[in-house]
Amino acid sequence: MNKNILISQKFGLFLLVIVFCALKISKAQVASPNYTFSTNTGTYTPITGGTVVALSDESTQIPWDIGYSAGLPIGFTFKYNGVNYTDFSINMDGYISMGNQSGGVTSNPISNSSGLNNVISGFGRDLVGSYIIVGTTTVGSPVVNTTVNTGGIQIGARVFGAGIPALATVVSKTATSFTISVPAASSNVNSNYTQYTGEIRYQTIGSAPARTLVVQWKNAKSSSALNQWYNFQIRLNEIDNSVQVTYGSCSFAGTTSTPAPQVGLRGNSNSDYNNRRVKATAPSSNNWNTSEDGTANSHNCLTQLTTTPPTSGRSY
Repeated sequence: MNKNILISQKFGLFLLVIVFCALKISKAQVASPNYTFSTNTGTYTPITGGTVVALSDESTQIPWDIGYSAGLPIGFTFKYNGVNYTDFSINMDGYISMGNQSGGVTSNPISNSSGLNNVISGFGRDLVGSYIIVGTTTVGSPVVNTTVNTGGIQIGARVFGAGIPALATVVSKTATSFTISVPAASSNVNSNYTQYTGEIRYQTIGSAPARTLVVQWKNAKSSSALNQWYNFQIRLNEIDNSVQVTYGSCSFAGTTSTPAPQVGLRGNSNSDYNNRRVKATAPSSNNWNTSEDGTANSHNCLTQLTTTPPTSGRSY
């Protein structure tokens, strides 16, 4: 055989291999159509086992805040963005990243040019593990009347604020008030009352080949918000390598303007994204249950006083 032909054939095969590899690499992105969006409403089931990575402290009145836990076990092999992973990392500000990655930004994890890559964001914003509600006390009365719904108040947990005696706990609540274990020591109007019940934990549930990694934020809020609480999970499903974000009880009440979180996926850079958007106008119309496709990596989801939060059990 002519050597030139042989070299040409080998070179042609080499080019074919390069082209094939390039095609495989080009498909490793989180943008549509490789990852498609769907939504449904089911039952939000909190996890209570697994490992706690962040817990607010009632005794010191310090909530969890900025931080991360890196190199945590998924519990199975999970393919994300074309790569197999057996570990992941949690950023307390509402998102996880694949692999052993430390650090990260406190907000805008999808669009931030200095942020981590291969990120899944359920509520990417500067979050803290406390709940603050505005209320009014009357001296001698154990009832604290509130300006908004008390859904974020946890019965049995301590509460702190003006007129609240030391070690007082919440023993009951109605929609617009809560009762503490001892009478208020003073009268106060429209004061801030705080509980430190925030928690982040993860757990792998189920059996092979249908296990699920669940990463859960409990009783979180935006660092700058009052009268708001968020409960949500990021779930990685072994059986089909799918990603879910599922929301529990959430409220955006009590404030007209708060930082809007980023929700969705980020690939190998901030130019590769697949995210959700909730804006004031149609089609999302200020409602997380009718979110729309993001068309820029900076698009986010409103959490204003007039915004309808996701229904408990809503999954993206």
